[in-house]
Amino acid sequence: WQRLKLTPQSKGSIADGFNLLLASPVDRNDSMLPAVLLMHSTGKCKEYVADHLERWAKRGFLAVAFDAPWHGERAVPRAGLKDISLQSLRPSLVDEILASEPQRLQVYHAALVRGWRSGTERFVMDIASDALSVVDYLMSRPDVDAHKLGAVGVSLGGMACWLLAAADERIYAAAPAIGVQSFRHSLEKGLWGARVDTIKAPFEAAAKDLGKETVDSEVVGAVWSRIAPGLAEADPTLPRAFDAPLTLPCIAPRPLLVLNGEEDPRCPLEGVQISFAPTQDAYKCRE
Repeated sequence: WQRLKLTPQSKGSIADGFNLLLASPVDRNDSMLPAVLLMHSTGKCKEYVADHLERWAKRGFLAVAFDAPWHGERAVPRAGLKDISLQSLRPSLVDEILASEPQRLQVYHAALVRGWRSGTERFVMDIASDALSVVDYLMSRPDVDAHKLGAVGVSLGGMACWLLAAADERIYAAAPAIGVQSFRHSLEKGLWGARVDTIKAPFEAAAKDLGKETVDSEVVGAVWSRIAPGLAEADPTLPRAFDAPLTLPCIAPRPLLVLNGEEDPRCPLEGVQISFAPTQDAYKCRE
């Protein structure tokens, strides 16, 4: 195990630096290591995926995770935990992470409200930006095989995984779980409720600011356009549009595994299929 601070060189990062949690194989020779980047879900932190990092390391990978902006120790000191040292990485830590989640979520939700009102904080886009800095770091390591870098993410991390792989061809393989969907489709079909419920605060603030009694499709569209400009736009003629039907195909022809529940209301299956159809076409064209 290793814990180190990364200071991004990119001007897109929202912070001067953030910590990485890394797990590497115990028995390793002089050969180059494949690497994998894991991205956590809403309200969690890098320590939450420590057991997954360990599993990847046991399979011969250098595995790394970081706290998304306004998550983990980037939200509250020690991520709200009693101990965040390497010695604390044990199964019982998961229960403490879950118990302290409301404290971290309060900070994250406040950041998204600021994003709605000021346009500074971004939904998902900030995570993908920091992930690019992590990729830069991994590529700089002499023990990492630059041709064998993968990315995995769940929920919020799944969205960041899809965007990272679409934006950076250095990602050899990607596996976004319960993150890929067409935000435009959900907006047009009124299927946004479950996703919005995971981060209610900015939508409720927007409804109030727009003089509405409840959150409706107009409010949801306004918030997405403010905290993630282009995320809910699928018209290719719009310069900022980057909904999944437009960007998921960019991952072709690299290996891609999209995981989703058949009845997951946060990522409606029809919206996943709408995103996957042009992606399949892109892969066929690259055969």
